[in-house]
Amino acid sequence: MTIQAPTPDNVQPDGMDGAPARKHKALLAVVIILGVLLIAGFVLVIATIVIRVSQSGADGTGKSAATQPGAVIESPVAAGAKVEMMRLDGGLLALQVRAPEGPAEILVYDVKKRLLLSHIRLGGKPAR
Repeated sequence: MTIQAPTPDNVQPDGMDGAPARKHKALLAVVIILGVLLIAGFVLVIATIVIRVSQSGADGTGKSAATQPGAVIESPVAAGAKVEMMRLDGGLLALQVRAPEGPAEILVYDVKKRLLLSHIRLGGKPAR
């Protein structure tokens, strides 16, 4: 039995038989998968933005009635009444007003829809 001396053609370091090709393919697969996930994430973000923008401007103007300059809300308050208290909470506005010759009233408005939600007269006769 003769032992051949190693030559540059038949020498492979230990553990390297085909490993670089497998590592290269695995790395290529990881890069492709991460690229696809990155593109899918961008598409999801852009789709979310488009959906939210289209829903906020359903009337075509993109602004609610409360933010339009000169938006008027009609109020059933008597002339000469004074506003004693005002509170704003989100889209709701509560006003406590007192007419010169009458009881105090509380008015609750939906500012975005420009609607009177509640009209409460204070100091009236209690219901029995």
